[in-house]
Amino acid sequence: LISQFDTDKLEVYRNGAKLENDDFVGTGCELRLINEQETVDRLTVVIPGDIDGDGLIKLYDVRKVLRTAVGLETLTEASTLAGDIIDDGEIKIADARKLLRVCVGLESLESNVIPR
Repeated sequence: LISQFDTDKLEVYRNGAKLENDDFVGTGCELRLINEQETVDRLTVVIPGDIDGDGLIKLYDVRKVLRTAVGLETLTEASTLAGDIIDDGEIKIADARKLLRVCVGLESLESNVIPR
């Protein structure tokens, strides 16, 4: 991710720990713009479908969305945004169904995900 920017002042953190150049960036990671060792701006990463923050969409993400849809689990704000695939402001069974279809290769997310 960092190599895509023309600056050495961008750092990526997961749970407060700075990531190495070859680490995956996923939902919940924080991009920090650094100026003279001071953070001047920060942005939280949200990858549609990546609920657990590993940068990938897997059955584990589907499970977390399904558990959230039926009230068995509560997600962080970033994970909630990532799990709201239908983009209606809530995590529902339809979001889990869409993610499951993506995991098994029947659909892609690009067709209906709206940039936030």
